[in-house]
Amino acid sequence: FGAPPAAAAPPPPDEEDDVTAAEEELRQIRDRQKEAQRVFHDEHSAGSGGQHGSLPAHSAAGRVPRGMPCGERHPDFRLALLLPWVGELPPWTPYFAASARLSSPLADFLVFHEEQDLAVPADVPPNVKWFDLGPGGLSMLLGMQLGEALNLPIRNATVVIKALRFMFDKWPRLVAEYKPTFGAVFSKYLNGYSHW
Repeated sequence: FGAPPAAAAPPPPDEEDDVTAAEEELRQIRDRQKEAQRVFHDEHSAGSGGQHGSLPAHSAAGRVPRGMPCGERHPDFRLALLLPWVGELPPWTPYFAASARLSSPLADFLVFHEEQDLAVPADVPPNVKWFDLGPGGLSMLLGMQLGEALNLPIRNATVVIKALRFMFDKWPRLVAEYKPTFGAVFSKYLNGYSHW
């Protein structure tokens, strides 16, 4: 009801030129990105048969090819990434281990699991370290370390351990809620690391 909406007036010529110039600039940026991707792909697939392991350490552009670590071990810093895992290891574990190899100059991945040795990939890089804590081991470690830090009597620590084990069995994702305590809980595993 009422009058039809008025047709939008064409933009003044100078605004139209700005829009056209912006569209042209965007097209040029996209073209440059496509060309850079093509050059990168050509540099890293020529003569390797698709196998990144046979590539030189650095490309002509100074980039490191995919699938290769970034260099030598860092002289001053070493990172520890703590990965407590409750339950079965996921099917993508071998892919995780393979990609973790790329950060070997700077980082170690400390994976804490409970009786999952058979699921640990066979070809594990040296910077992925697996720690089997045994059945209920993560709740035991958390309960004992937290009980010690809070000066709880052993009887109370046992209650905490049982509660943690129940919660982790029922809701494994709750392990992430204890992330602020990881520095204290996993302290004996963090010697030699500058950051965790």
